Amino acid sequence: MSILQLLQANLLSPVILCFVLGIIATLVRSDLELPDAFIVAMSIYLILAIGLKGGVEISKASLDQMIRPIEVTLALGVAIPI
Repeated sequence: MSILQLLQANLLSPVILCFVLGIIATLVRSDLELPDAFIVAMSIYLILAIGLKGGVEISKASLDQMIRPIEVTLALGVAIPI
């Protein structure tokens, strides 16, 4: 894959295009707004996607690999409220 094809594939992805649209809308002081139902639906979708992807990756890991991150997470969970 050439550099131009790689740039085209990355810069024309929907995520990047939405980001650019947001920047342009901000610069021209547009009242661009997404409907609340869409925002709620996307939030639920993203939470589920992240959870499922994380669950698949956790299922591939052994308990030995997980002990240290679990300990750090529990320690931070206790330390932050204190």
